[in-house]
Amino acid sequence: MEILNSQSTRLWDGLCRAYGVLGFDSVLGGDEVLRDLVLARIIEPTSKIEAERVFTETGVAAASYRTVKRRLPVIAKPAVRHALSAACAAHAGLGPAGLVLFDVSTLYFETDTGDGFYFETDTGDGFRSPDSPRNAASSRRSP
Repeated sequence: MEILNSQSTRLWDGLCRAYGVLGFDSVLGGDEVLRDLVLARIIEPTSKIEAERVFTETGVAAASYRTVKRRLPVIAKPAVRHALSAACAAHAGLGPAGLVLFDVSTLYFETDTGDGFYFETDTGDGFRSPDSPRNAASSRRSP
């Protein structure tokens, strides 16, 4: 039997509910484009353009990439970021506290080849020229 369509309705509904419980809907004024992008990146941390594939695989109608790009400046404003942090802190019952939201989705991917950004040095200062012959053996980062 060939599967012609698939939907992750329960997963999507659960994520939408959690998003609302955290208060993000009210902070972002019910903006479904931003909500959908956040939830797609929870399902699979990926680029904005690849999020469309995640929507398709999940069975959710996606906004266009251009629409996503137009909406992102909304959440880049300090007041919105502060409101999102406050919503998280309120939900966690932190009271008057600061909360740092940090995207770690692109910081660590394990690979057998070095990325050329971190170099162990002979002098121990943490950086060595990428041309160093020992670089190939020591350029892998530890998490």
